[in-house]
Amino acid sequence: MNKRSIALRTKYNVARRLKLNSRPKFYIKDEEVESYKKRILYVKKKMEHLAEILEHLKNIYENNKKLYDDKFLEFVGYYVIRNWPDKDFPFFSEKAKNELGVDKYEVGLIGMTRHELSKKFGNKMKKLTYEHWTPLSFFRDLFDKEEKLTKKDFYEILLDCYRVVYITKEEDLKLNTRYKSSRPINAYEELNIKIDDIELWKKFEN
Repeated sequence: MNKRSIALRTKYNVARRLKLNSRPKFYIKDEEVESYKKRILYVKKKMEHLAEILEHLKNIYENNKKLYDDKFLEFVGYYVIRNWPDKDFPFFSEKAKNELGVDKYEVGLIGMTRHELSKKFGNKMKKLTYEHWTPLSFFRDLFDKEEKLTKKDFYEILLDCYRVVYITKEEDLKLNTRYKSSRPINAYEELNIKIDDIELWKKFEN
């Protein structure tokens, strides 16, 4: 081990505790979380950063498929796309809002984190399930099958297709019963799971 490594190992011997339940201070204004419109802008910026990383990872994968094989695809789908920080912008089904006892067109909830929603609604959140509107397997397989994808391509795909939603456990059971291994993009419409916040998606994408 070289001197630089030894010095760094000594300097950072005690790990600091991470604050994973609070938003970055950048989000806070006058001790309140910024409006949902501002949250949209922040999410778009983070998706732009994610798209940049995906382009780089795509190039590594294309040049080293035999070295990594499917493990790389699992890494991209689950650890990079799914766990990229603070880029989820959850919406709610109509029935999920009924469970919470909020107005059908309530927008104050839009973009709130799981921690913030748990603080606001307590045990009511246990009645809901957090789902990806588009299965993560779509992004993983796209990463593998499409030969050339740029940062711009990834960014547009994320804006169009990466969506997360709170639905009731009953609605989740319907999805899992009907679509066990794969799920078409219109699955929610087919099962009459109504998402009231679609107008905000139009603003989100523009």
